[in-house]
Amino acid sequence: MANIYDEMIWNARNADLFSFVLENYRGEVSLEGRNWMRLKSDHSVVLKRGKSTYSDYSTGEWGNPIDFLMKYMRYSFKDAVESLQPYTGDIVSNYIDGIGKNISTINSEKSDFQLPKAGKTNKAFKYLTEVRKIPVKDLNELYNYHLSNCRNIFTDVNGNCVFPSTDKDFCELRGTNILKPFHGVAKDSAHDGYFSIFEKDKNQKGAILCESAIDAISLFVLKHDEGYNYCSMAGLKDASLERVKREYKHVILAVDNDDAGQLFRDKHSELMAMIPKNKDWNEDLIQKTIEEE
Repeated sequence: MANIYDEMIWNARNADLFSFVLENYRGEVSLEGRNWMRLKSDHSVVLKRGKSTYSDYSTGEWGNPIDFLMKYMRYSFKDAVESLQPYTGDIVSNYIDGIGKNISTINSEKSDFQLPKAGKTNKAFKYLTEVRKIPVKDLNELYNYHLSNCRNIFTDVNGNCVFPSTDKDFCELRGTNILKPFHGVAKDSAHDGYFSIFEKDKNQKGAILCESAIDAISLFVLKHDEGYNYCSMAGLKDASLERVKREYKHVILAVDNDDAGQLFRDKHSELMAMIPKNKDWNEDLIQKTIEEE
C-alpha cells in the first residue's frame, strides 16, 4: 500500500466533507435544505456545505474530515486520508510520483505547532475543583508530583481549560463556562496525540486510556495507582490509541459506559477494559464525593 505524505494529510484535513458524505453515505444522513445535513445516528452532529469541518452541537466539539471518518465511520487514519483525496482541491502529484515524506518521517520532525495563548486568569483550577469536583488535595498533589504533566494545565484567552500533551503537539480543550459547554482539540496537522497526567516513566506498568482528560484525572483520584499513566484521547480516536500502544507495552481501555464506548471496546477487544459505573469516571467521582459528604 502506498505511503501517505504530509501534503495528502494536509489536503485530507481540508477536504470537501459535505460532498464526500453525500456521495458515499447518503443513507446515513438527513438533508436540511441544500446546505446542511445531520447524522441519522446522532442528530447533534451537523455538516455544512462548503465547510471542511463537522460540529457536534450537544458537546461543542468539532473536527476535520479525518476526525469525522475515524470517529463516526470507523475508518483507520490511513484509510481516511486516502479516501478523502478525490475531495481535495487537487490531487497531490508527489503522492503519485513517490516523492515526499512518509508519516514516520513527519512524526520524527520537530513540530511548529503552538499551544493556545494563555489567558490572564487561571480558571482551570477552580473549574476542576468546584465544577468537576476534583478534590483540592488530590489536584495539588498532581500539580506537585515530580513526573506530573498536570502542572502544564492552563486557561487560554477564551477561558478554556487546556490539557497539553507532554510533547506539546496536542492539547485537549474544555470550556469552563457551564452555560456554554465546549469540548475540542488543537493539534499539529500531522499528529494525533493524547494527554497524560504523568510524563512517561520506565517504572510504569502501562497506560490506562480514557476519553477525556477530566476522566483520566478522575480515575486516578479514584484508584490512586501510580503504577500506570492515565491518558486521554479527547474522544474515541483509533490514531491516538495506536500511538499510545506504540509507546506503552500494556494498555487498558477506560472509555465511557455508553453505546459508543462499547463499540470502541468491541472494536479493540484484544485490550483489557475498565468500565465506569455511571457514564464516565468523572460522574463516578462526583457520586463518590456526594456519598461521602
